[in-house]
Amino acid sequence: MISFAILLLLPLVSVNGEDYKIECSFNESVLVLLPDNLLPPSYIARIRSYGETDEVDFFVEKRSSKQYWLTRTGNNTTDHIGIGQLNVTFNDLKCNGFANISEVQPLYQIDSESKKILAFDGFSISSLLEAIKRNFKGNNASKVVNFGGVEAVKWVGCRNSSKEKNITYQVEVTFAGNKTKQPYSPSVKNPVLMAIRLLSFNITGKPILLGSTAFDVIYVEATTSVENDLPEGMFCRNMPETTLPSVFPEQFEAFFAYHFSESRSFHELQASLVLYDNTEHIIAFNFDANDTLVPFFGNVSQFVSTAASHLTIVHDFVYGTQFVFDESKGRCIDVAGIDTKFNDTKLNETSGEILLKSSIDIFLNLTQSSFYYSGQRTVDNVIYDVYTSSFKSMEDGRVVELLFSVQSKEKKSQNSALFSVALYDKNNSNNKPVFTTQMTGFHGLSSTHFDELSAYTESCMTSFGTASLYVSVNYIHISDLAKIGLPSIKWALRKKIAKVAGISLFRVGDIYFDEGNATLLALFTLYNKTSVASETSKHFKKEVTLEEAVQNINDTLLKDDITIVVEGLESPMKLLRSTLQLMPEAWSPPVSPSSFSGYSGGSMFILATFTLILGAVVGGGIVLFLWKRERIGMSYQVFQ
Repeated sequence: MISFAILLLLPLVSVNGEDYKIECSFNESVLVLLPDNLLPPSYIARIRSYGETDEVDFFVEKRSSKQYWLTRTGNNTTDHIGIGQLNVTFNDLKCNGFANISEVQPLYQIDSESKKILAFDGFSISSLLEAIKRNFKGNNASKVVNFGGVEAVKWVGCRNSSKEKNITYQVEVTFAGNKTKQPYSPSVKNPVLMAIRLLSFNITGKPILLGSTAFDVIYVEATTSVENDLPEGMFCRNMPETTLPSVFPEQFEAFFAYHFSESRSFHELQASLVLYDNTEHIIAFNFDANDTLVPFFGNVSQFVSTAASHLTIVHDFVYGTQFVFDESKGRCIDVAGIDTKFNDTKLNETSGEILLKSSIDIFLNLTQSSFYYSGQRTVDNVIYDVYTSSFKSMEDGRVVELLFSVQSKEKKSQNSALFSVALYDKNNSNNKPVFTTQMTGFHGLSSTHFDELSAYTESCMTSFGTASLYVSVNYIHISDLAKIGLPSIKWALRKKIAKVAGISLFRVGDIYFDEGNATLLALFTLYNKTSVASETSKHFKKEVTLEEAVQNINDTLLKDDITIVVEGLESPMKLLRSTLQLMPEAWSPPVSPSSFSGYSGGSMFILATFTLILGAVVGGGIVLFLWKRERIGMSYQVFQ
């Protein structure tokens, strides 16, 4: 049978200069229960813990109904534990998942005597309060004390050992009313926990302190949710594998930044852009020319000596061509066959053909593509789901994190949108990132960026010969260019012309529109094929000459209109049949020959007036002639 004790002042016990007052005896009294709401259902708390020694541990605890996270700092180490949605333990050097909480060493430690009577898991201060409620009862003599300059109530719970009658356990819980200087009373609805002290005594003869553990609650705040606190780039072993919400799209663009050490911030680097189109088999990178090693791409040291500040490299895997140009100065640096040493290129050793790697192979570069769910992270006040993978063969040499939008999941979209990819290459000795790459801003391939890219490649093509042409366009007007956006229309026109001509997208350029007399005119330039030796790719197409490209377009337009679907236009745009023309050196819109369109009202009025006058003159002349004739006849008769 469990027996409880009540308040009775007994001698002081002094240990290491600190006095411990025994306040328990076995006289009966009215028992007082510990308040139920000393901590909110969800909270963030900062706690200091110490025992009989001088060692002090500091805790940060975050708890909600579904999960809680605990951080302990002490003895020059910091340990973390998460329970709920994620079950992990981690510190600066390692992280491990666990399936059963019994496998985990608790972070909150209490003295060995208190462990005998308290079924405390060691993971939450709220669970310690529950253990105290189950095992202790208070008395009606709880008194007001001054705790840290605040008036508070010290609730004292006592019980005797069921096995050893000379052992007494004493619990002191100190709390105060919320937002009031008055001590706790039944009229105060929100008591605030301030401290917990666990004591055990041997009361045979002179009392002896057997165990002591104290928890001071420095700060507590109610919260609505608890965020996962797994550090960026942390890989945890023994985590259950899962399937990614979605994969890389076949067409996308994104920005990436990178640095080589922790001393260099992402914000100090110019954002670099990657365009990936596995439908057209094209990829493009632009990057800071001062860096010889570009993430996802490889070593570009051969182009660094070109005095460029920002380089762009384009690989066209259909025609096997590589373009290198200086974006900042708009000049072409090199045109050649695709260099197979770059990381975006996959070489078939048997056939000798090259192929654009999949986006996962390029941007994740994983030999083991298994991922696990590692909680949520807030970026710029937006919550994302985090998925993590690692090179198992490299012992955490590289850690990959993918962030997916939670909002798209809430909207029940088919796939969660990929927000960012982060790659952490680490030093195995201290688990610190030595090279970090981050890609963000994933979205569909932009016609604006591709139009800018094509404008740059034009500087590499002009030296091979050009042909400037124009053609009449129907079902589109100048107002549509502003409404839909010129880049989108130019991108659709470029793809169609290149397909009809049988040439690379980068051999169609200098596209613009002008108004003709009856229709809109599309003007564009075709470039001759390059003189470089192209690499043979899986999707390789042989380049045709400039004359053949022009002839292909002309032959098609002699047969029928060319229809071009543009997103945003209600009706497809059409290049009109038999309207292809070579552009003159001095361009001006062609003038259509004039044709009769009828007389104006003024012209008809003048014509009628002159007709009336002429009729009057002719009529008068006839009358005069007849009159004269009659007079001459009469005169002849008189003469006779």
